[in-house]
Amino acid sequence: MPNDSVARLIELVPPPGGTRPALDWESVEAQLDRTLPDDYKELADVYGAGQFDRYVVVHIPDGSRDYVDLSNAIQQGRERLDYFAARGETLPYRPDELLQVATTDNGDSIYWAAPTGKEPNDWTIVVTGPRDFDEFPEYELGLADFLVEVCPAA
Repeated sequence: MPNDSVARLIELVPPPGGTRPALDWESVEAQLDRTLPDDYKELADVYGAGQFDRYVVVHIPDGSRDYVDLSNAIQQGRERLDYFAARGETLPYRPDELLQVATTDNGDSIYWAAPTGKEPNDWTIVVTGPRDFDEFPEYELGLADFLVEVCPAA
């Protein structure tokens, strides 16, 4: 039974048909050296790789495809944030506390704000544009609730 956030998302954006291989979350979290939010794990299990509303790509553990692989996205996001921080940009969190979990077709980056000591199910969402770091809107939502907010009603 999906959690409420994932259930709402399923109503708005039905998952693709077919079966997806089960993800070994224990191995994924060991590789990343961190626990991930429950809604994200359920979302990845239900939807697999792909786009929401042909706009938002949620990165999942999928080493066979770099463009959707979560580990690769976290690394690329970290490099981008380190680059901007080194040039004096003010970030809302330390670069290692922002974990890129999704991107948009417009080049926006969607991060989990994962400060030390905050439980994964309490992580919020921070979004940045592709070319500027002037604004970092933060949404007091988990990823599934954020996707519900940005996907239009069916």
